Amino acid sequence: MAQTKNLCAQIPTALHAQVCAAREQSGLTTAQYITNLLLEYYEMKENGGKTTMANNSRTMAFQIPETKSECYHLVSYQHLL
Repeated sequence: MAQTKNLCAQIPTALHAQVCAAREQSGLTTAQYITNLLLEYYEMKENGGKTTMANNSRTMAFQIPETKSECYHLVSYQHLL
């Protein structure tokens, strides 16, 4: 097991409530949740602000009628990643 060290910070109460709600929903301990949050943040920062796909992700594809395809070329799906 990796060595651990305590990290403590005063944060706004609204942010505290948001983090607590998300942590509870995740089912993780506070230490696990904050560790994951920080690891994801630094991973994203190293990737130039882009998130990476999780190991358990799958490719999804679908077909659309050719008559509709031209209007879909204008839509960016980057927000889905």
